[in-house]
Amino acid sequence: MGKVLIAGECSNGVASHLRALGHHVTTADFKPNEVDQTNHHQGNYWDLLDGSHHWDMLLGHPTCTNMANSSVSRLTQKKADGTLAYPTRMQDMQRDAEDFKRMLNTPHADRVMLENPVMHGHATRIIGEKSSFGIQPFQHGATESKQTRFHTRNVPPMKPTQVMPKPANGLWDNQMRGKNGKVYPKEAPSAQRATDRSRTRPTVGKAIADHIHSLIPPPENKVKMSRRKDGSWYFTNAV
Repeated sequence: MGKVLIAGECSNGVASHLRALGHHVTTADFKPNEVDQTNHHQGNYWDLLDGSHHWDMLLGHPTCTNMANSSVSRLTQKKADGTLAYPTRMQDMQRDAEDFKRMLNTPHADRVMLENPVMHGHATRIIGEKSSFGIQPFQHGATESKQTRFHTRNVPPMKPTQVMPKPANGLWDNQMRGKNGKVYPKEAPSAQRATDRSRTRPTVGKAIADHIHSLIPPPENKVKMSRRKDGSWYFTNAV
């Protein structure tokens, strides 16, 4: 089966499904794996993209905070005295976008899927291209809304696997309506909310794993050997 690197995952949200399908999966994150340390590199995922390994698929979850459109105002936000509220934000964003571009174009993986929320234009210009496609949890069996975008290389768009009907109150399970009538995340802003929102929902993880699985068939299904009448062998694409 395929050799897959999942960079920036410690919850096994996708890894467990891919392993169940028979793929060899390595996860990498600075945090320990929450489920199983087997085939988990606790450290910098760039250690595994240094040329000493080659991957059939790279699924990446790069740092998104500085590139997310939802926080673009912080790039230039100022305090009352006129100084920048986040003085290193622009430089941090540029660094993260360059790393994202480098990962997208790594020569050490045949296929690449990089997940991120909707990006602002500053990051998109550095990366040099817009995202390839997006998904929503409610398209894959979860009654929540949180758009996720993917920049890809040699990976076609995912198709909805189980579209869920919107609740009668017009709100998904992770939403609430404010007094002004606008829709907001149900959880208040916090470090824990950021962690919770970054977790891949089980049905979404399975959909991503199934999509990757469809692109990396078992080696024996890629080619087959056939024998000519003269006794010599030749290779053909498997049916």
